[in-house]
Amino acid sequence: MIKNNNTVVKLVYGSYLYGTNTENSDRDYKGVYLPSIEECILGTVSKSVRDNTKLDSCAKNTVNDVDYEMYSLQYFILTLGKNGDTTFLDMIHAPDSALIMSSDYWEFIKENRAKFYTKNLSAYLGYCKNQANKYGIKGSRLAEAERVLNILDEYSENERLEIAYSKITESDYVKKTHIVSEPALEVCDRVFSVKTKIRLIKESLSKFVLRYGDRAAYAKDNKGIDWKAISHAFRVGVQMEELYTEGTITFPLKDSRFLTDVKLGKYHYANDCIGERLSELIDRVESYAKNSKYPEAIDINFWEIWVTSLYKS
Repeated sequence: MIKNNNTVVKLVYGSYLYGTNTENSDRDYKGVYLPSIEECILGTVSKSVRDNTKLDSCAKNTVNDVDYEMYSLQYFILTLGKNGDTTFLDMIHAPDSALIMSSDYWEFIKENRAKFYTKNLSAYLGYCKNQANKYGIKGSRLAEAERVLNILDEYSENERLEIAYSKITESDYVKKTHIVSEPALEVCDRVFSVKTKIRLIKESLSKFVLRYGDRAAYAKDNKGIDWKAISHAFRVGVQMEELYTEGTITFPLKDSRFLTDVKLGKYHYANDCIGERLSELIDRVESYAKNSKYPEAIDINFWEIWVTSLYKS
């Protein structure tokens, strides 16, 4: 049980923070607590303490359910903050109106939240890419994989990529790169050394075409779409875009109406170019991140000293 005097912050989280809540949305709360000295000495500090109102843990949340999770300050700052975790970034940008309980510690974190901004915050756009790729966001991505496969068909499967390397031209989804000092080929985010056997490359790319080709075809009929997952992908993207262009994340989110409509499946995946719009958003954020003035990594020493000082005082 966490005592109130150990609470660093407790706040509204999830759809009620984002502004994407509907009449069926459950309520989520997040928080941070300061573990006692005894817990630290005995090594019994938990990463987080969680509770919810569900009687059946396997059941889906309902509008009447409440999720409540508190992170230890050490885990929150030195792990989630260091890694640029999405939950962490949401919480440190939560407005005062979302706060249920706060502290001077929390105010210090918020005042110094820019110290957590790095070029690599875009790393968790991998989630967005996964959702985008899942439904074959661009036919050109599939076409490029098929183009490389057609070139490789001209060679024996036991030969290595180096024999066909010069014949494969670059494009948006096909890049010539290096693994350490050795030439390599990147095809739709899959990287192959020139020493890789053609058979293995063909197996990998064929699986890609088969998996995403079928899903893309299905998506054209607006079937099999996980709209909630797609809305989360857009949400992460728009948050990162605002962070890199304006240096903050505003809640409720500026695009909350669009995100809510996506979550409710009010769009047609193919006809409304949802995949293409998500792809373009990802591309923009990656460009902003690359050209930003943020450092490559946070100054973790600053936060280690601060956390340690709380116990010394």
